[in-house]
Amino acid sequence: MKEKIKQGFKISLFIVLSAALLFLAFRKVDLKLVFEELKSARYGWLILSFTFSMLAFISRARRWILIIKPLGFKPRLWNTYHALMTGYLVNFGLPRLGELTRCVALGKKEKIPVDRLFGTVI
Repeated sequence: MKEKIKQGFKISLFIVLSAALLFLAFRKVDLKLVFEELKSARYGWLILSFTFSMLAFISRARRWILIIKPLGFKPRLWNTYHALMTGYLVNFGLPRLGELTRCVALGKKEKIPVDRLFGTVI
């Protein structure tokens, strides 16, 4: 029960922080103008770009799995993909810290030693 309360608090904290950051980012933006521009956007290009991006990310996750396999571990594609995306997200804020972050994220999910995972990144 204590763990659920702790998890709920973490989620609530991140939601409040996200809302505050979104408010700060968009406080001087004319939302009516943004919605008008969105109506005239060509979404075919956005869908095409999204599709190729997803294929690229999934292939990178699959490639990382192939590098990890000789170590005697077989992580799931789903967990590897999410660890990779977590690393990219961290790289936006602190460049080059994402590589370590993705190793830690995958290590926690798949019970793989982080130092061995970091060796696959180097």
